[in-house]
Amino acid sequence: MNKVEAQRQKEIQQAEELLFAGPQALGFAKGLFLGHFVADWVMPYPRMPAAQQTELDKSLIELRQFLDAENRSPEKRLEAVFDWLIAWIRSKRFRGCAFVKAMAEYQDLDDPIHRAALAHKVALTAEIRRLAIAAGSQKPRNLSEQLSLLWEGAIVRSHAFGDVTPALRAREAAKILIRASRRSH
Repeated sequence: MNKVEAQRQKEIQQAEELLFAGPQALGFAKGLFLGHFVADWVMPYPRMPAAQQTELDKSLIELRQFLDAENRSPEKRLEAVFDWLIAWIRSKRFRGCAFVKAMAEYQDLDDPIHRAALAHKVALTAEIRRLAIAAGSQKPRNLSEQLSLLWEGAIVRSHAFGDVTPALRAREAAKILIRASRRSH
């Protein structure tokens, strides 16, 4: 098993532990969770074609490589998620989020395209949660959901206005939330 596969297996194991811990650990109703995911898969990945799974894995690998490029503290790694976002938004390849566009176009929650796009969002939040735990967050689930909301809002607003400023503001807000999460009990 290579490093990527080993990491994925670890994440799936963590997701299974969350799933069987009950709805409180998941942060939303267990029935809702089970209603949107194929029974033989577990969070963070519902069933999707291999090409889409490869693209999802590629995105997460690219993010991890960016975070690993410098020797950062766990807290700085969590903040650097927004540095990666800003770099992407500033790039010529930024055209908004294809996953948000797909969910907007395929609005039926049971549509396979909608579910595949949702898988990307769930996987990103899981990655942020992993980083939040490493950074010592007292409430990593809350923090990961808050940072994911900032992330998504930054993408949508940056695309709408054709400007990186929303992502810069999201990074500022993320730093405040990250620090507050370490202090809260």
